[in-house]
Amino acid sequence: SNFCCVPCLITIDASQRGVVQTLGKFSRVADPGMHCIIYPLQTVVPVSVQVTQEDVKTETKTHDNVIVTVNTSVQFSVDPKRVDEYFFKLSNPWQQMAAHVENIVRGHIPKMDLDAVYSAKTELADEIKKDLSRSMTQYGIHIHSCLMTDIIPDHNVMTAMNEINTAKRNREANIQKAEADKLTAVKNAEAVAESLLLEADADAKAAIRKAEGDAAAAIRRAEGNAQAAIKLAQAEAEVQRLLGVSIAKMKEESGLDGRQVVHMMVANQYLDALREFGRNGKGSIVVPHGPAAISSLESQIRDGMVQVQQLPAQAAMR
Repeated sequence: SNFCCVPCLITIDASQRGVVQTLGKFSRVADPGMHCIIYPLQTVVPVSVQVTQEDVKTETKTHDNVIVTVNTSVQFSVDPKRVDEYFFKLSNPWQQMAAHVENIVRGHIPKMDLDAVYSAKTELADEIKKDLSRSMTQYGIHIHSCLMTDIIPDHNVMTAMNEINTAKRNREANIQKAEADKLTAVKNAEAVAESLLLEADADAKAAIRKAEGDAAAAIRRAEGNAQAAIKLAQAEAEVQRLLGVSIAKMKEESGLDGRQVVHMMVANQYLDALREFGRNGKGSIVVPHGPAAISSLESQIRDGMVQVQQLPAQAAMR
């Protein structure tokens, strides 16, 4: 039989590397571009060097006996310079990496409570990346990042957690409402106190103004009484002066003494009053008349003058 070998041209994509084997033996790694191989003595298997993401779901139990499902995303790629190690040493790369991820997750989470697991997501992801890089580097795999995307507790636990969170939020809302009511009550009390202070201040000012007004009125009243007393004294002095002038003139003209002059003046006024009453009066009066009538009338006028002299002293006492 005849055996024919044919030269063939192949191309390698920029996102790939080609593993070239000659009669089953590794020959070289073909870079992106065009290559010539001798078929069927040589074969080329393309290997992607793009960054790939794979997800791993791991079910485990926390330290406080809560069953959780942990979702971990791993981003990795094949090192272009070590494609042969990746191709020949690993039969199922992702399955082997997933086994490493599950081993790390189950080694750490059972040591922590559920709340601690939620708080330590970043630290756990970093630990997975370090351990996975240490294990996979020898196979030409570069680990770019590991993300713990979700931690899902059992349904019953999730329901209980939601109820706890709801109760916690309600308690915080009640506390905040109580604080608001307290603040409102304090503000209202301060407003009432301030109103009472303003009212008391207004009452005090009104009392002060009333006292000042009463004092001013008393001062004006005293000043009025004093002025009245002064005017009365001045009038009395003027009457006495005029009376003295009249008496002195009559004494000079008639040659009588002072008592006789006064007696004569009173008698004349008495007779003038009777004459005026008789001319204009419409009724009748009984007037005592006799030798002692003039003397009695003089005594009454003298007593009236004495009372007039006492008025300034009484006004000063008030």
